[in-house]
Amino acid sequence: MGRNWREREDPKPIVVLWGFSGWKPGFIAEYLPEYRTAFVRASWMGPQWLYYVSQMPERPAAFVVWGQTEPPWVRRHACRRGIPIWRMEDGFLRSADLGAHHATPYSLALDTTGLSYDPAEPGDLARILATHDFAGDAPLMDSARRCLQVWRDLKLSKYSSPRPLGLAPSQQGPKIRPRVAVLGQVPRDAALRRANPDRWRVDDVIRLALHENPGAQILYRPHPEVHARLKRGQGCPKALCTLADPGEPLPDFLDGIDRVYTISSTAGLEAVLRGVPVTTLGQPFYAGWGLTDDRARGADKGRCLTPEELFAGAYLLYPRYLAAPDGDAEAGFMAAALRIDADRAVMAHDAADTVLEPKPIQGVRKLLASKYLPQNLLGVKKADLEAALAKYARHPTAAALLGAVNPDLAQAVALAAS
Repeated sequence: MGRNWREREDPKPIVVLWGFSGWKPGFIAEYLPEYRTAFVRASWMGPQWLYYVSQMPERPAAFVVWGQTEPPWVRRHACRRGIPIWRMEDGFLRSADLGAHHATPYSLALDTTGLSYDPAEPGDLARILATHDFAGDAPLMDSARRCLQVWRDLKLSKYSSPRPLGLAPSQQGPKIRPRVAVLGQVPRDAALRRANPDRWRVDDVIRLALHENPGAQILYRPHPEVHARLKRGQGCPKALCTLADPGEPLPDFLDGIDRVYTISSTAGLEAVLRGVPVTTLGQPFYAGWGLTDDRARGADKGRCLTPEELFAGAYLLYPRYLAAPDGDAEAGFMAAALRIDADRAVMAHDAADTVLEPKPIQGVRKLLASKYLPQNLLGVKKADLEAALAKYARHPTAAALLGAVNPDLAQAVALAAS
């Protein structure tokens, strides 16, 4: 797939891509302009495909796998034929909408040695952070400072969704004590399983945050895809913490946070870049560089980085940007940032249109006839309202007691009785 197959003179090398969902090939080829791309769809990855691959007119330059989704027989075949396996994943500045909603990513990472979230097989990002001469690369660091400032000013995130209509500026009310956030992840996701050597669970992390921050308000923010019920996730022990709505944009959420605890969430990277102290219990790639409080064994990388250097490695040197296939990282980042900001505005406008769209008159008639009308209008169930009305009629002095116990119900009774 891709326009490179039409070139007859000096044809480009072939890469075979494994494990990509059916909605992805249309844009993946644009990220690999130096190759001809041949896709084996995720739903068809049976051993018979090795026969078709072996019959290709030329040997593939590499197998490109989405994450770590390849079957063992693909790895064995690649090992026998000497074909390298490269891995692809989303970049850290992805899109306004979730990937689970099939939003096109504006950045991807092509890793030739591993994956950013797997400390057992350190990838290109780990090598970049460990070896690149950031101090001696003045043009890169100038670009990093400009891009980081834009990232902060536009309040961007990996998923930069707009603030939902009706969501208060702060979901937790006035801040009267320190706030500590525990960042959730998808429990069965490879990014958590491979970077969690001590097998921490969310409730254990919450208990640790409580123990180390007496008197603080502990907020648990689940992964957006878990909260949206697109993946199975763990709940929040309500007796230990307050559940934070992940619909609130992450930059806004972090504005009021004094410390973050996480196992290996990418959101921890964004907290570091925004100057929020971060405690890591696992082995995320951004731990061990002197920017985080690390509790896992072997987290120390033996080198200290500044936030700007970490940003330069993760956002400029490591990913590929859809708008910059020629490798101009700053131009690609800026294009992605502005496009995501525009997409976010469009999503907010569409959401407003949906909320404000007049409902059919039939729907209004059903609402007026519904037994739930008191609850919809007044926040009071019909049975409670009727019982309160009966008691109010017999004992007028009960109104004062009712007002002290349940002001909403008292107001509903007063309205209904008038």
